[in-house]
Amino acid sequence: MVTLLTLIYLLLPYVIKLRVQLTATYLASNSTTKLSNETESPNNQAVNSSQESFRKKYLIYLCDDKVYCFGLGDRQRGIISVYLLAEVTNRTFGIVMTSPADFSDFYRPAQVDWAIPEIELQNKSTIELQALGTSQNLHLEVIDFNSVYPQDVVFLRTNHRFLHSLSKNYMYKRRFPPWAQGTRWELYQRGWTRLMTPTKELRQELNNALVNIVTVIQNEARVLSQLEKCCSSYNKTHTNGSHCFEGDKSTSNKSLIFDVKDYTNNQCLNQTCIRREMCISNISGACINSSCIDSRTKFCYRDFCINDSYVSFTPKTRDRICTASNATNSTTSVSLTLWSEEMVCNPDVRTSRGNNVSLDAVRDLKNYDVIDVNLVCVHIRLGHSSSLPFENNVRNKPETVAAVWDFLAGYVTKGFHVYLATDSQTVRDEAKTLFGHRLHVSSSPIVHIASVQKGQDKREGFRLALVEQLLLTTSCRVLVISYSGFSMKAAKIRDFLQPAAKELYIYRNGQVTPAGMWMLP
Repeated sequence: MVTLLTLIYLLLPYVIKLRVQLTATYLASNSTTKLSNETESPNNQAVNSSQESFRKKYLIYLCDDKVYCFGLGDRQRGIISVYLLAEVTNRTFGIVMTSPADFSDFYRPAQVDWAIPEIELQNKSTIELQALGTSQNLHLEVIDFNSVYPQDVVFLRTNHRFLHSLSKNYMYKRRFPPWAQGTRWELYQRGWTRLMTPTKELRQELNNALVNIVTVIQNEARVLSQLEKCCSSYNKTHTNGSHCFEGDKSTSNKSLIFDVKDYTNNQCLNQTCIRREMCISNISGACINSSCIDSRTKFCYRDFCINDSYVSFTPKTRDRICTASNATNSTTSVSLTLWSEEMVCNPDVRTSRGNNVSLDAVRDLKNYDVIDVNLVCVHIRLGHSSSLPFENNVRNKPETVAAVWDFLAGYVTKGFHVYLATDSQTVRDEAKTLFGHRLHVSSSPIVHIASVQKGQDKREGFRLALVEQLLLTTSCRVLVISYSGFSMKAAKIRDFLQPAAKELYIYRNGQVTPAGMWMLP
């Protein structure tokens, strides 16, 4: 009796495997799995097993407008999964992504030529498979893929991660190539960089954005260089009780700082001070315009404001033009929003890496070239919002975004600039109001690449997503991600390209907390 039970126990896995294989074979020939262009061999004869073994086979990741492919992070997961499956099944890997635009316009093959000419696939037996979402399973942990799907060309739509299933399959777990060894994030890092190199168009779009950012940083530095004398008297309060950061009125140097015309009655008027909001009136005993958005802004400190009251940061009082004359007496006008001496006089501001970067060098960056200009990058993914009303999922609630602003404030006051990628126009607008010229954000319309709406430019939306992801990957001293494939994939490649860039954080559940690769799925 014991022997019989032991025998049943030993045979049970093989019975289950046989059943799954039969099920998969049935699915492959059933109408529920999409078949297209099923052909015989060129001589119209059935291909026997010996001929089949020598025929070149293909496995193509497919994403077109016929089926919803999900977002960028899902697609990237699917690409790496299909590439790994192609490796262990000895098939030639390819990519066909035409939704919402041609992916090959923005990425080209690196070490692996995945751009298979269409003519190469003609007159071959083909099948289309689909494994998207949670309802579809290819049973890769048990099947012999090439036996179940013997077609010459298998097109596969998926956003699944095949690593776990393939590592359990006794046929494939020992066939993992060297790039697929190690942790799940190392597999993605090596796989993606083996496959992908940014095209000239994609890199040039990123370079253009970086040139704009560096130009603002350098313009700011030129203005701040004119404030050295003011900075030397940092925290000095005028004898009349006012605390306006406009230097010593008795010197002619004031004209090199900004245009001072109407400094009267111990108050800073609109045209007078680059930091009108930080002035103290000895008449009212409070900060001028002391009604604040809320206490989270924290850009005003009690050193500058009576009764610890916070200062208003409304667009009307923050849109200032600082005019500084340089050595050649020409005039440079820069729209600045400098809220306090701490922001103006902090040495980190005047020694920012962006000050010493050549714009020509930025324009010449190629492929995955990395640049450091003291940039803090943040991805705020809300999901359902007025910008994406058709999206059902809520990734982060709008009222929790304040946690991100709190986090960024400490960096901005030290001279860092911020790049914001987000799926919400409201978030864009609020960030610009809070951080002024030190906030950099695209002005292009927000487009979900998997749900392009009528009238939207689908190619521009696709390009923006890829440009911003590449920026998060290559150009950030500090990176704040959301629990979103878009920025989590960027964080993984950033870790591969910049192993010394350790400042990684995640915005989730109303908090910004430190993150590590092991946390990312």
